[in-house]
Amino acid sequence: LCVQFTQTDSIISLRQVNHGYTTELANVAQRIRESMKPAVMYNSGILAYNPDSTAVVVEMTEFFLRDDEQLTPFSAYAPATWGGRWIVKEFKKDNSQLGRIKAFEDNVSVQTSLSYEVNLRDGRYYYIYKLPFTSLMTRSFILLPEEPMRPRIADSRVGTSFWTKGRIKSGKHGMDNVYLTRRWRLEPVDEAAHRRGELVEVKKPIVFYVDSLMPKEWRPAIKDAFEAWNVAFERIGFKNVIRVVDFPKDNPDFDANNIEYSTIRYAPGWLTVAPTMHFDTRTGEILNASLCLFDGFFSMQKTMEILFTSGADPNIRKNQFSQEEINDMLRGALMQVAGINLGLETNLKASSAYPTDSLRSPSFTRKHGLSRSVMDNLPFNYVAQPEDVRRGVCMSQKRLGECDFYTIKWLYQPIPEATSFEDEVDVLDRWIREGRRNPYLKFGHLMSQFYDPSSNAQDLGDDPLKTTRYFFENMKRLTGGFMDWFGEDDADYAKRTLYYKNMVQVCQQRLMALATNLGGVYQENTYATEDIPSFSVVPRERQKAIVRYFLDLEKNLSWLSNERIERELEVSNPAKYEVANRILPTLFGRLNAIAFTAEKGSEYTVEECMDDIYRDVWEGTLKNRKLTSTEMLRQKQFLVIVNDASTVQGGFMAAAPMAFAGEKPEIL
Repeated sequence: LCVQFTQTDSIISLRQVNHGYTTELANVAQRIRESMKPAVMYNSGILAYNPDSTAVVVEMTEFFLRDDEQLTPFSAYAPATWGGRWIVKEFKKDNSQLGRIKAFEDNVSVQTSLSYEVNLRDGRYYYIYKLPFTSLMTRSFILLPEEPMRPRIADSRVGTSFWTKGRIKSGKHGMDNVYLTRRWRLEPVDEAAHRRGELVEVKKPIVFYVDSLMPKEWRPAIKDAFEAWNVAFERIGFKNVIRVVDFPKDNPDFDANNIEYSTIRYAPGWLTVAPTMHFDTRTGEILNASLCLFDGFFSMQKTMEILFTSGADPNIRKNQFSQEEINDMLRGALMQVAGINLGLETNLKASSAYPTDSLRSPSFTRKHGLSRSVMDNLPFNYVAQPEDVRRGVCMSQKRLGECDFYTIKWLYQPIPEATSFEDEVDVLDRWIREGRRNPYLKFGHLMSQFYDPSSNAQDLGDDPLKTTRYFFENMKRLTGGFMDWFGEDDADYAKRTLYYKNMVQVCQQRLMALATNLGGVYQENTYATEDIPSFSVVPRERQKAIVRYFLDLEKNLSWLSNERIERELEVSNPAKYEVANRILPTLFGRLNAIAFTAEKGSEYTVEECMDDIYRDVWEGTLKNRKLTSTEMLRQKQFLVIVNDASTVQGGFMAAAPMAFAGEKPEIL
C-alpha cells in the first residue's frame, strides 16, 4: 500500500494514495490529483507537538490492533483454500496486542500479535472448526525516494514482471493502459566511464542477507545462484551488482525486520519458496525483495533429482548427498528464484529451444546447459541415458542462458539519450526486433502452458514425443531398481513410499504435457507491425503420432508393475493402473482443443482423432476375435467417457472404469 499522512486542524489522517493513473500533461495531472484524493484509512487526534511544531505525536494503536482486509495475515491463495474451501475468521481483539516497535533511518516497523478464531470449510463440511490462531505480523512504514526513478514500460515480448496503470496521452487519444516493469534502481557511480564502455560499480548494489539459521548445507548454493546473475550485469557495464552476505554479527544496527534489507530466511515446514516484493507504485522501483526457504524446497529438489535422473545416473541412487551434489541440486532452482527477485518472469518456452538429442551431448550441455533460460521451470536432465552420463553429460542447469542475458539488458541497460520513459520505447522496441534474429530468444507466459506445447513446465527439448520416450526409458530403469537403490536409512519405507507416489505423479504430468500437442497452438508474442504470425498449429503428423504413442503405451505398461514394490509398500492402486486409466480420458479431454485448431487451419480433425482412437480400442471386436480382459476394460472405459459426454439420460453408471471389472486385468 502507498500511504501518506495529512493534517486537518488537530486531526492526523492516514490516507491510501492511488497511483493508478499517469500522464505527462500538466492540466490532466492536476485534475487527476483533484479527483483521486487519497482515501482516509485511519484518523487520530494530535496528542503532542515538538517545540517548533514540525512533528506530532498521534495514537496509532487502534490502527494496528484491528482486522484490516488490506493487511490481513490470511492469503487468498493459501494451500488450505485449495479444492473449493474457504476460511471464515473471527477477530479476537481482546487476545491481540502490540509487540516490538523499531524506528530506522527511513522506516519504522511495528510488530503485532493478532488473534483469531478460524474455521476452514466448503459447501458441505468444516475441516477446521473454531481453531484458535495467532499471527505475529510486522508492518512497516517506509519513506519513498524523494526523486522517483524513471519507470520502464513493459513489453509482452520480453519476460519481465509488470503492473498496470491507466495512461492519458491527450484529449484526442483518450486513455489506455500502460504496463510498467518492476526493477531495482541501478545507477553507475561514474556515468561518463560507463558511457565509454568501462565496467563500473553501481551507487546502490543489491544486497541479500542470509539468515543465520539457514542450514549450512544450503548456503553455498544460495550465494552461487544469486551472484551468478552478476555475469549478466557485467555485460551491460555494471560490476558487483548482487552481493550475498550473512546476517551481520558485529553490527548492532542490523535488524532483519528492517524493510531496508532484503533477506533470505529459513523456516521449517513442507512449503517450498515464499518470495515477497515491495516496490514504489509510482515507478516500479523495487525497494525490497525477500524470500523464505522452507525444508520442502530441499525435499522437493532432492525427490525430483532422484526421480528424473537416477534411472540414468548411478551416482543419484542413494538417499544422502555430498555438499557438491547439494550445490548442483539447488543451484538451478535458486537462480530462477533470484531472477524473480530481480524483476524477471517465468519463461516456459526457453527449454523447448534446444534439439532434444543435443541434451544427450556432453559438449553441448556443458556449453549451453539444458535451457536458454534459468527462468524456465526446469527439471533435471531426464533425456540423458546411462551411456550419456558415462560420457559426462550435464544433468542440471549450472549457468545463465542467452535469454537471461538478453532480458537483463532489456530491463536494466540505461538509455541516457531518452528524457522520459516514453522516449525509451523506440530503443526498447529496436532491441526486441534485433533479438528476433536469434531463434533461441523466445518467451512463454505461465498461462500458455495449457495450450502451447512449447511452453510446458518441466519440459525439455524441441521434440516432445522423443523427449517422452527418453523419459520413460529412465522410468523403466527406476522401477526395476527402486527398492534396492533407496533402501539405505529407510527401514520404515517412508522415503521409498514418497518416491513411489511422486513417480506416479511425474509420469502422469509427462503425459499431460505431451497431450497439449493435441490441438496445440504455438504462440508467438508479436506486434501487428511485425511480419511474424502470432500463432501456428501443431502439424497433423505430430498429433497423429502422439495419439498412436498414447494408445500403444496404454497396452505396454507392464514395466510399471513391480510385485516387490507393491507388496512391501502396500500399494493399493499400482502405478500401471493409475497411468493406464488416465490415457483415454486425457485423449478425449483434448477433443475440444483439436476442434478449435481445426477451425484455425489444423489438418488434424476431431473426426480423424476419434477414428484413430476408435479403431485401436475396438480392434478386437472389429476383427471378431476373443477379447482380452485389458481390451474389455478399455472398451468399457471408452463407453463411459462417451456416455458422460453425451446428453443421454441413464445408461452406464457414472463410475470409474474399474467398477466394471471383477478383478484388475493384466496389462501386457
